[in-house]
Amino acid sequence: MRSIRDLGSGAVENVNFYIVGSDPSQTLDKLEANRQDEGYPGAVAEIADTGLRDLKIIKQSTKIALDGNGVITYRDSFGQGNIDVWGQVLTDLASG
Repeated sequence: MRSIRDLGSGAVENVNFYIVGSDPSQTLDKLEANRQDEGYPGAVAEIADTGLRDLKIIKQSTKIALDGNGVITYRDSFGQGNIDVWGQVLTDLASG
């Protein structure tokens, strides 16, 4: 099964793409090391204490896309979606 890492960095060069941890014990350094080890594109970021709850993220590997107005335009969870869908979501976001 292909993963988001298979998109490569070119797919995210025209959008802001962040990897956010869901475990409060994960530091940014640990997340960044994992991002690099796994070959994920984008950057790592912290989220406010209520951020995951506010975005209704309740399980690992949730993927969401927010447009420039902060509107969620795509949402999938673990095992959902595929590389073609994610590539199209990123293309749509980049084209505005």
